[in-house]
Amino acid sequence: MRHAFVEGNRHGTTTADFPAHATGNFGAPLHDLFLHDLTRATVKSDRNDYRLLGARCALGHQRFDPALFAEAGLQRHRAGTLDLPHLLETTQTLGEQQLVKQLWPLLTALASGLAAESKRPPALAGMFRQLSGWVVEIPERVELPDGIRHLAVARGSSKAHEAARTLVEAVEQA
Repeated sequence: MRHAFVEGNRHGTTTADFPAHATGNFGAPLHDLFLHDLTRATVKSDRNDYRLLGARCALGHQRFDPALFAEAGLQRHRAGTLDLPHLLETTQTLGEQQLVKQLWPLLTALASGLAAESKRPPALAGMFRQLSGWVVEIPERVELPDGIRHLAVARGSSKAHEAARTLVEAVEQA
């Protein structure tokens, strides 16, 4: 499937695994492929530099739609195939490569959708903590999606509730 999008060799293109230079807007399939790559890349492996190279390029050009990214993530969560801890590891590394501003809308949209699910993933608290750490990196005032805010004000003392409250507080103080 991946090679149907890309021609060329791994060493001659920034789209070695992800078709960053595909024309037009990215649709649902490319959002899902991007999410798949983010949850499968092993950040510490040189081999995965190629896997993430095209993704970094596409992120830098802001080619992703937060709603489509969130929908792909929710579908994977409901199917039991969203590896959220691995996604957070990869996005943390990408954030350290100065892509926080591009990742922020994607991850907040996904976090909001996951917060509204009846069965939330255990790693959701980690996602909120990651986002809380990034608030200072976002130069303009941001609004959090409703799902995060609703979880923050909802009754409960789970790690996700507490981390959502911390995120809301960080955004309000920024």
